[in-house]
Amino acid sequence: MPALLLAAIAALVGGCGRTTAPSPTPVPSPAATGTVRTSYVIRAEATRGRPVTISNIVNGKPEYQLRASSVVYATSLQRGTFKDNTLLFYKGRQVRLTVTAPTATVNEATHNVILSGGVVARTPQGDTLYADRMNYNAVTELLTGDGHVVVRDAQGNKLTGKHAIADLDMQQIRLFGDITAKSAPH
Repeated sequence: MPALLLAAIAALVGGCGRTTAPSPTPVPSPAATGTVRTSYVIRAEATRGRPVTISNIVNGKPEYQLRASSVVYATSLQRGTFKDNTLLFYKGRQVRLTVTAPTATVNEATHNVILSGGVVARTPQGDTLYADRMNYNAVTELLTGDGHVVVRDAQGNKLTGKHAIADLDMQQIRLFGDITAKSAPH
């Protein structure tokens, strides 16, 4: 398990959050070698206004930070499911995109994030992308939206479709499926 996640989980269990179970429960699971290894399910909740937080750091700089009200993390799957999320993407040390969603799943092996339940991505300039679901791909650094996609710029122009692919600055957005456009009133 990467050191980043171990540090995040240690912080969760050590005081940033409280565990909902008295202790993690080991579950035997077969490893690729045929041996049995111990697996844990870790639960944590935000306390005293401090969210459960994980960060993905690349070359000493934050790529993204996820803040949530709770998490359930399965060590055997290297995957955590987070509730009531705010996902901040960075360019250098500045926030470039803020994404909110009721549910997020983070794959620690790939650093990909799947968001669902009605997702909103907003740039600091006020451009927004709405979708039923969004996926962040850490390799391509693209955000993909599916279902009831709505793109609005800061001036109020609106595009709708079924599927969108956007960069994290929302400078380039490709929209697919039953596209409609509506200009802002002047």
